[in-house]
Amino acid sequence: MKCKILPFFIIILISVFQTNSQSSEFEKHIFDKGADFKLPYRFFIPENIQEDKKYPLLLFLHGAGEWGDDNDIQLRHFPSIFIDSTNSANNPCYILVPQCTESSPWSSFPQYPGVYTPAEPTKSTAQVLSLIDTLLHSDSLQIDPDRVYVTGYSLGGEGTFDIIARAPDLFAAAIPICGIADTAKAQLMVNTPLWIFLGSEDDINDVNYSRIIVDALEKIGKPPKYTEYEGGGHYIWGAAYSEPELLPWLFSQYKGKQNHVKKGWQIQNKEPVSAIKSSRIILLTWKQPANPDVVDMFSLDGRSMKKYKVTSVGCLVKRERVNK
Repeated sequence: MKCKILPFFIIILISVFQTNSQSSEFEKHIFDKGADFKLPYRFFIPENIQEDKKYPLLLFLHGAGEWGDDNDIQLRHFPSIFIDSTNSANNPCYILVPQCTESSPWSSFPQYPGVYTPAEPTKSTAQVLSLIDTLLHSDSLQIDPDRVYVTGYSLGGEGTFDIIARAPDLFAAAIPICGIADTAKAQLMVNTPLWIFLGSEDDINDVNYSRIIVDALEKIGKPPKYTEYEGGGHYIWGAAYSEPELLPWLFSQYKGKQNHVKKGWQIQNKEPVSAIKSSRIILLTWKQPANPDVVDMFSLDGRSMKKYKVTSVGCLVKRERVNK
C-alpha cells in the first residue's frame, strides 16, 4: 500500500525525540550472558504496573551515528512519544534500547548492493535476541510474549528487517524506517505486520533498495503498510514517529490475533445479502453474489486474514481503504 505525502518536515522534529532529562528514566545495564560480547542497553519500565496484567515490549534500534559503548548516545533519537504522558496512560510498555558497535552493527551487507545478509546474525543482534529471551522469561517482569514490537531508523531500520527475518515468530509488529533489507528473506517476514517508511529522495540508504523489499512482499501476496514521503530525504524518522495513526496501529498488533466471526450482519450490502462479520473489519464491499463455502478477508492495511466459512449467502470480498 503506497502512500505519498507532500513536503513536510522540520517543525515536527522539535518535540518527537528524547531529552536528556527523559533519558534518566531508562535504567542502565550490560548484557553479557553466554557470549564474549557485552551488549550495553537501556531499559524502561512503565509506571503503575498492575499485577494481573502483561505489557508489550518495544525494541528500539538506533542508527549508525549512535553506535559505541557509552550506553548513552543510543537514546539521542529515541522518540519520546513512546513514554510521554499520553502513551504511558494509553499504551504502557517496557522499552529496550540496546547499543551496537561499529564492528558489530545490527545488520551487515557484505555483498551490497546485492543486499544479501550473512547466514549468521552479527554479535550485537545475536545478543539482542538472547536478551529478549531472558527478559521474556524473567519472573520480575510482566512482558506479554504476544506483543513484542521492534522499530528502528537507518541502520536500525536495516536491523529491524534483519531481526524479524531471523526470528520470524518473535515479533508482533515492526516499523523499519529508511532501511534496506535482504529481499531473499522476504518470505521470512510475511507473518510480521510491517509499516515501512521511506523518503523519496533518500541518498544515504538508496530509496530504490528500500522499495525492492516492498515490491518483494507485494509479489508474495503480503503487501506491507507503506508510507513514502515525497521529497523526503534520509532523515525522515521525525515525521514517521509523528504519524498520528502509528501508535494506535502498533499497539493493536499481537501474535495469534484471531478475527472472530459473527452471523447475520448487513455490511454495506448493495444487494440484500446477509453474510459474516469480523470484529476487526470496518468496511467491506460486495462485488457480486456468489455461493462459495469460504471467503478471503483482508484488513484495512492490506494484510490477508485467513479464510472464513460463509454462514449464509456467499459473496466476494475486496478490501477498501477508509480515510477518516
